[in-house]
Amino acid sequence: MQGKLYMLKIVTVDHVNIAKEDSNLNLWHYRYGHLGMDNVNKLMKGEMVQGMDCVMDGGSDSVCEGCIMGKQHRTKYPSGVAKRATEPFELVHSDVCGPMSVNSIGGSV
Repeated sequence: MQGKLYMLKIVTVDHVNIAKEDSNLNLWHYRYGHLGMDNVNKLMKGEMVQGMDCVMDGGSDSVCEGCIMGKQHRTKYPSGVAKRATEPFELVHSDVCGPMSVNSIGGSV
């Protein structure tokens, strides 16, 4: 600590992570954070990504479970059903968790 600031020691590295070339269009869809297939095709056709030599293998017709789950909607919470508290501590909400059986990264229980 110097003054009121904490100083960080930053280590630089001389390498980066790279992905191996793959011709699976769905894999590129996953790599780009579930980017829409139309946009993945634009990246491929425009040769914007080095090593992205794919063949159309269903493209937009393929089903991605992660995309389906991410687009699901919850039903609305019913209004007027819950009882309104009239006195303090008549209705108490709490988050309960534990005991935790997994050690933290630092080894604490």
